[in-house]
Amino acid sequence: IIPVCRSSTKPSTLEASVNVSAATCGLWQPGMGQFVGSSTGHLGILWIEAGLARSDLVCGLVHEFVHFALNLADMSAGVFTEAAYDGSVSAISPLLRVPRPYALAMHALMVKSALHHLGLRMSTDPPDDFNFMQAAKTLESSAHRALTEHGKVLFDTVCNYELSIGKSIVLRLPASPQAVQSYAVRHAKPTLLYWGGTQEVMHTFELCFRISDAGAVIFDGVKLVRREMVEDYVDSIVWEGKTLADEFDVEKMSFAAHLDFRSNDIFGEMSTRREPGDIFERGEVVVEEPWETKYVDVAANLDALDEGSSNRQTQSLRLPCGQPHEEAKTDAELTVAQACGLPQPQLVKVMPEHSPGSLSLICFAAFSGSRLGEVIVDDAESTILRDVWKDL
Repeated sequence: IIPVCRSSTKPSTLEASVNVSAATCGLWQPGMGQFVGSSTGHLGILWIEAGLARSDLVCGLVHEFVHFALNLADMSAGVFTEAAYDGSVSAISPLLRVPRPYALAMHALMVKSALHHLGLRMSTDPPDDFNFMQAAKTLESSAHRALTEHGKVLFDTVCNYELSIGKSIVLRLPASPQAVQSYAVRHAKPTLLYWGGTQEVMHTFELCFRISDAGAVIFDGVKLVRREMVEDYVDSIVWEGKTLADEFDVEKMSFAAHLDFRSNDIFGEMSTRREPGDIFERGEVVVEEPWETKYVDVAANLDALDEGSSNRQTQSLRLPCGQPHEEAKTDAELTVAQACGLPQPQLVKVMPEHSPGSLSLICFAAFSGSRLGEVIVDDAESTILRDVWKDL
C-alpha cells in the first residue's frame, strides 16, 4: 500500500515508468494531482490517498481490493477479451456515469456492489440508491464481445448472487498458464483504475414572478434552468434546454419545493429547517411599485435562494432578465421591473365606444394615439369598473 499526497503536482515514481494519461484513456493529465488507485500491470500494489479519515481509508482499501481481486481472476483464469480494454466495446460506468471501456465499467460495477453490500461510501460521496441489476443491464448487451466464457460465468454468478441476497454462492474458475501469459502481454502497458466520481453539482435557478391585478410584482417561485456536474478526471456534464427538460423537472416550483429539491439532490445534505416567517414559509415576496422600487432594496429577501456553496452543492439565482442575483445587487439603478424584464410603462387612454347592448372600452397609447386593444362590457349599467380592471 503506497500512501499518496493526491494534491501534489510533482511527478510521481509511477509516472517515470507509466504513461499515466494513456493508461487512463486520456482522462488523467499531468498537473491534475497524484494518481490514486490500482493498476492492471502492478497486481498487489495499491495507491491510497494519505491523510484519509479511518472510515474513508477502509472504503478506499475495499474499493482497490475489489479491483485487485477482479484483476487476479482475469490474470489467472481469463475474464476479459482484448476488446474489453481497447475501447471498441464500451458501457456506462456506474461510478462515473459516462461511457468507458467495457472492462473498466465492469470493474466499477463490482466496486459499487461490494461497497453497497458492506454499507460503505466515502464521506465525500453522495448518497444514492444503487441498483445492481439496473446497472448490469448496460453491460449485458455487450457481454458476448467483451467477456470470455469464464468472464460470462463470473458475471452471471455475481448477478445470481445479487438476485438471491443472503444465499452463499461459490464460484470456481480454472486457472491456466496460458491465461497468465495472455494477461501479461495484454497489460505490458497497464491500464490504471482510479478513484473518481462527481466532485460538485451546480444548479442555476431562474426567479419566477406573476403580476397582480393592481400591477404589483409577486416573486413566488423558481425554475431549474441549468445543471452542471463536475467530475473527477473527466469533463463536466451539463444539462440545459431540452437535455435538462428530458432529465429533470423544469416547471416552476415554490420556494419551499426549491429547498426540498436541493436537499434531496446529490450532495444535498443541508438542513431543511425553516424559520418562522422566512421566504420558504411566506412563499412570496410582493413589490407594490416595481417601476419605482430598486432591486437592491428587495434583494435581501431573496438571498436565501442564492446561498452559494453548501457541502459540494452550489446554487445560483438568475433573474428573469438574465442577470445573476449577486450581480444585480450591486446595481443601484436597476428597478424590480427591469430585473423582471418588463417593458417601460406607458400612459394608456381609455375611451368608451357605445354600441347596441354593449359598451367597448378602447385603449389607446396616449402619446402616439395607436390603438392597443379593447374590452367589451355587455351590461355596462350593472358592471363596476373593478370587475373589468384585470382585463384592462
